[in-house]
Amino acid sequence: MSPNNRRICFVASTTLLLSTLEYIIPKPLPFLKLGLANLPLLVILDTFTFKEFLLVALLKAIGQATVNGTLFSYLFLISFFGTLASALSMKSLKHILRERISLVGCSIFGAFCSNLMQLWVADKVAYGNAIWVAAPLLLSVGLSSSIILGFIAIAYKKHSSLALDQLLISEPPQQAMDSHRMVFFLLLLDILAIILEKRIIILLLCSLLLYGAQYLSGRKIRILPPLLLLVSLIILSLFEPSGKELLPVGRLAFTVDALLSALTKGFRLLSLLSCSQTMVATHPRFKGKLFDMVSMTLGYFSSFTIPKNGGTFFEKVDATLLSALKGTPKNQKPMKVYPVAVFAIVTIGLTIFF
Repeated sequence: MSPNNRRICFVASTTLLLSTLEYIIPKPLPFLKLGLANLPLLVILDTFTFKEFLLVALLKAIGQATVNGTLFSYLFLISFFGTLASALSMKSLKHILRERISLVGCSIFGAFCSNLMQLWVADKVAYGNAIWVAAPLLLSVGLSSSIILGFIAIAYKKHSSLALDQLLISEPPQQAMDSHRMVFFLLLLDILAIILEKRIIILLLCSLLLYGAQYLSGRKIRILPPLLLLVSLIILSLFEPSGKELLPVGRLAFTVDALLSALTKGFRLLSLLSCSQTMVATHPRFKGKLFDMVSMTLGYFSSFTIPKNGGTFFEKVDATLLSALKGTPKNQKPMKVYPVAVFAIVTIGLTIFF
């Protein structure tokens, strides 16, 4: 792979590092983010070409979804289009205004476009019109964090000793992982069955089975994010009352049909998330330049280590980035292939025969 493509993959891997740090922060909505992963995009905004910049953004979106296990779920669509909107808007604005706009201004504009796009996609694929109730919160958090990130990007460019556009980058160390295509395609059928399934009890059972498959695949199970996701859907159902009233909440009320709809969406999303987590662990290999670049991006990401020695904040950041070029990839637990395949087949059977 060319030195320029390695550089693109390396920068994309830094977005995954920051995205992982943000992912573990509890949030009421799964796409309510501080935007930490956009920091590298701000740093390279002036120096990477339009094509290079968009390619970094694309690898960021795919890499984030792979690491977080959302690649084959609705959440990937929300994140992907948000990232695309942010990257296009920031690069276009900077290209038009050049030195007349700072990184802070680009950061604010990118966050605004990203948040609006995420709300629109979330409306269409998962949450419905009720999601717009969260717009003030999402836009406020986006505005505040984008201002801070803009100033951090300016400070980093001023104090860092690394020039990412000129850095000579070697191939990343990568851990050889077995590919399990049979399991991957079984889980792909699971996704189709889950999307078509409408019965709450079956979706709940599918969620439990697929979380079992996720555990057997070696992927870590986090309980808090899916619980917050389910709670957010139930709370948003207050703003779309339908059917018999169960419990008044001020001027709003929980209603039977709205709650059933929220639980159906919630268990479907949980099933898709656990299925996606398991699919990522199958390590399917495909041919093509983009897949090679995704693999290289993940290779750099798996080798980052945070130094324990002293130094200024920016020196520690630079040392962390350089660690990916000489580090060793983190070991991953092997998948228990046959039990995972059994869980996947049983999930498909549930949706067809019951």
